[in-house]
Amino acid sequence: MGSYSNGTIYAPEEMTELKHDQHSFRGTWAGENAEVPAIMPTDTAAICNMSVTHRVEAKYLGVDNVNFENLTLDGEVGAALRIGGIISISGSTFANNKVTGKAASLNGAYSRGGAIYTNAGLTVDAGDGDPTLFVNNSATGHGGAICSYFTVDVTGATFSGNKSTNSYGGAIYSSSGNFTNIINTLFVDNTSS
Repeated sequence: MGSYSNGTIYAPEEMTELKHDQHSFRGTWAGENAEVPAIMPTDTAAICNMSVTHRVEAKYLGVDNVNFENLTLDGEVGAALRIGGIISISGSTFANNKVTGKAASLNGAYSRGGAIYTNAGLTVDAGDGDPTLFVNNSATGHGGAICSYFTVDVTGATFSGNKSTNSYGGAIYSSSGNFTNIINTLFVDNTSS
């Protein structure tokens, strides 16, 4: 199939199916009153059933029924999540998150991943029935909602109104040489310029 690029998805390699191994999570933060650390203290962690009010950084992370809304970072990547390992997301909402300016961690390139920035595998699914929503996220660089430098597997999600300026992937940016698999997912009014 070769490269595929439009305002919604930038995936330079052929889209194909990908399966991830399941991880067991050692640290779990759950419930409305749980205080989620900005940097997870364990290699593998899980957060569920809450709203998070700051960016979370982790190596391996499971996210279930979590809201990440109205988070803004200037000169950074991933306003909601910055992940160095495999991440699994289900039934969560990422809304009105944005990264602006140019990121020092990217040698002055435009900030990437309005909601999520990852260097490893990303799985997004509907969980127990509610789709994961990516709504009105934006980045000045790649990936209005998601910027991934590894595999991306999305099933049963909705991407609406996400945008990437100065770059590719209004909804999703998946870098060269990696696999992107998207099933039963809705894309509405995502743009890149």
